[in-house]
Amino acid sequence: MILRLCRTLSAVAAAALAATLLVPPSAAVAEDADPKLPWKRLVFFGGGMVFNFDSEIALDTSSGNLGTSINLEDVLGLEEDLVSYRIGADWRVRPRHRFDLQYYSIKRDGNRSATGGFDFGDIEVGLGAGLDSTLKLDTYKASYNYSFIQTPKWDVHAGLGLHAMDLSMRLTVSGAFSIKDPDGVIVEDGGAVTEEFSVLAPLPVVGFGGAYAITPRLFLRGKVDIFALEFDDYRGQLIDGIVGIDYDFTDNLGIGAAFNLVDIGVEANKDRFVGSLDYRYGGLMVYARLFM
Repeated sequence: MILRLCRTLSAVAAAALAATLLVPPSAAVAEDADPKLPWKRLVFFGGGMVFNFDSEIALDTSSGNLGTSINLEDVLGLEEDLVSYRIGADWRVRPRHRFDLQYYSIKRDGNRSATGGFDFGDIEVGLGAGLDSTLKLDTYKASYNYSFIQTPKWDVHAGLGLHAMDLSMRLTVSGAFSIKDPDGVIVEDGGAVTEEFSVLAPLPVVGFGGAYAITPRLFLRGKVDIFALEFDDYRGQLIDGIVGIDYDFTDNLGIGAAFNLVDIGVEANKDRFVGSLDYRYGGLMVYARLFM
């Protein structure tokens, strides 16, 4: 439900941002020309977000065989909905030049009995096996943005950045499982075994966004970051879209609410992770803003 709503709102945000490009070029005034521009020089924000997840993963064997693509929520029982925090800062070093930083962390746990067989790394999981899992995702975002249109009403920008995912996962299987060597010989059967991995995926992104001052204290904002290429030992795509509204109730304090949708597809060939990940989440974020 939340994901469908976020997709709709992200489409609306994309249309709104496209509409900003219709603002005539004459609207792009000279830098430092208007000291009354409402765009803040330095902003700190923090708040909570209600996440909704839909994710799949495949972990290949150490011998190079493809692993089974499994849905983390349906198969492992990881939480579909979760509340976490999000913090960040925006710094305009010049009126048209801005650096953005954000960080948030998501940790999910699951406990379920296998309803079917699947391969996860070197483990062949059988029907009825006990599955105890933990997945942690730390996300670091940094970007530089240039406002090519800036007036007292509009701020339209484009930029380059980095969307870094620090992902770690542990799965403990008990009961019905087996582990085979590269020749197909069973080397372990029954009891309990743990498979774990971690991967740091730094994804360079291109971003487009804009803000509209409905009043001097009320702002509508939207942004989308895009990645789709082969980079180092990674291959994949990312779409990170957000649309929100902010209200400044004093000269230094404000509040805001936004919908955020993230869709990530990554294939990696690293020492600690060989496989693929499709990770989709979205939700509502509410936050406080401190600015100067």
